[in-house]
Amino acid sequence: RAKCSGSLHEYVQLYYLAGQKTKAEALGKKLLANFHSVIAYFEHSDAEFAGNPENAEDLIAAIDACFKMNDLAQNPRYGNPSSAFSKSLKKEITHVYKVVLPRIYSDLEQLALDNGESVEAYSGAYTEMIGNLQLFMGAMAEHYGFIKSSNPVSEPVAPTTSTIDPSALMQGSRPMETIR
Repeated sequence: RAKCSGSLHEYVQLYYLAGQKTKAEALGKKLLANFHSVIAYFEHSDAEFAGNPENAEDLIAAIDACFKMNDLAQNPRYGNPSSAFSKSLKKEITHVYKVVLPRIYSDLEQLALDNGESVEAYSGAYTEMIGNLQLFMGAMAEHYGFIKSSNPVSEPVAPTTSTIDPSALMQGSRPMETIR
């Protein structure tokens, strides 16, 4: 299953970290051209195909790799935010979230309605496709800071002696057999 699009994008990241911006951008441009073709394939595919979880893995992996390269390309310490490559990466990611995904979601929603599925309940095949894509693509966008977190993280609170209950650790536990 294509949870990762390979490791070539990691070489782009390593070039950036090693201070080799020219090499990072040269390899990154080639990879972005490949990722663009994957994205274009989904952009022009029927929503039923694009939303199928087995197929969507390729889109998810391509965008994840773009986000990873973008993280360093946009960082002035390592990359060059004003370079053509950095701008192209940002443009590609934005295009996916502003054009490609909304079209897929809309088409899947229409397919769901045409097939009697409740869009709010995620009760059928098409609504599950919407939910899965929104979950993965939304989580990725939040993780990389492309969209604001829907669940802001609060500062951790250090436990105090009054909040620690060692007996709670043992409740419901019993010795388990480790060798069978």
